[in-house]
Amino acid sequence: MRIRLIVQASDRDTDVSVAGDIVTVNGTDYDLSAVPEGGEGWPGGGGHPFLGPIRREDGQIVCAVKYRYDSRTAAPHQPVDPGARSLEITAGPVPDPIQRRES
Repeated sequence: MRIRLIVQASDRDTDVSVAGDIVTVNGTDYDLSAVPEGGEGWPGGGGHPFLGPIRREDGQIVCAVKYRYDSRTAAPHQPVDPGARSLEITAGPVPDPIQRRES
């Protein structure tokens, strides 16, 4: 899965993980396996974490997810590199892209 994290300061952190074509955001599973090769889907209803279409390219789901982070625990200056917020992952937790304050 190729995920682009669209980061936004908040008062809480977002938890994202991947298992095949399933992305779990804050404990809610989103099964994206119905998106056909070369096609795209749009999530229905409100309350989902996706921004823009969900596509399948070369057998891989491609999507953008809202990623809120707790600004109270974040370092004051975050990297500007957008590549650090786009990643490929097949299974497991999505790494936290936010630099955190030193304890």
